[in-house]
Amino acid sequence: MNRRSVYNWFNQKYLKQEIIHEIGILISHDFSAEFPELFRKSDFMQTQGGFHSDYPSENVNAIWKDKYIELLEKYNTLLRSRVESNRHS
Repeated sequence: MNRRSVYNWFNQKYLKQEIIHEIGILISHDFSAEFPELFRKSDFMQTQGGFHSDYPSENVNAIWKDKYIELLEKYNTLLRSRVESNRHS
């Protein structure tokens, strides 16, 4: 999963049940309270290492990679802003 996929999901009027489940797993949130007609608590069972997921560990690596890239982009934006601010001072 990549950031573009997430953006596309949230631009849709309706999300598939599988996507809501995947988001819940990825953000460690139990959506059974918000969608009791779609999920049971056991769908989001917590395990010793975090939330249970049927998704391969490659997805977890991609998530961390995306988080790192997002943080790096924010850092670069802040750095450019500071450089520009120092030029005008």
